[in-house]
Amino acid sequence: MLLLGVALSGCGGGEPTGGPGWASEFERARSEQSSEFAQAVLRDDVISDMEYMEAQVKYVDCLAARGIPGAEFTDDGSSSIPDHGYTSEQVTAAQDVCNDEVGFSAIQFLYLAVRGNPDNVDPNTLQAACLVRKGVVEPSYSAADYKRDVETFLKLGLEGRDLAGAIDYTNHDAGPGAFYDCAQDPSS
Repeated sequence: MLLLGVALSGCGGGEPTGGPGWASEFERARSEQSSEFAQAVLRDDVISDMEYMEAQVKYVDCLAARGIPGAEFTDDGSSSIPDHGYTSEQVTAAQDVCNDEVGFSAIQFLYLAVRGNPDNVDPNTLQAACLVRKGVVEPSYSAADYKRDVETFLKLGLEGRDLAGAIDYTNHDAGPGAFYDCAQDPSS
C-alpha cells in the first residue's frame, strides 16, 4: 500500500471544539481555503465528528474520480491506498487537486490537533511533561529542554535517524518507547 500521509493523532472522543486557543489557526485556515466546503466546516471554529467524516468521504471520492480509488483512513488519521502501480507523481497530483477541492488537509490538521490538544498548549510542553510522567527523564525536564534536544539533533544532521534518540533519558531502555507513546498521545 502507498502511504498517503500520517497526521497528528489525538485522544478523546465526542465533539472536538476549537476554543479560543485555536481561533487564529481557524482564521488562517479559512483565509487559505478556496473550497466552499472547507469554508462551511471552518466557519464556526468547530469541526464536528460528522464534518470530519464527511470531509474524508469527499476526499476519497475526489481521489477516486481522479483515477486513484480505494483510499482508506484509520482511526489515527493516517490514510493509504492500494498499490495499483501509481507513480508518486500521479498520487501527489490527485492529492493536490483534492486538497484544493475539499480543503481536506486543513480540516484534518485542525480536527486532529484540537482533539489531541484542546487548549492549544505548546507541544514541547506536552511532550516534556509526558516524558517526566513516564519516568524516563529527570523531573526537572522542561519544554525548553525538549526543544533544545530536538534542535540539537536536527542541527547535527541526524534527520534520517530515529528522533527518539535526541533525548538523554534517565531510563535508556524505556526511553524510546515512552517517546513514541508521548508523541502518539501526550496525555498518556
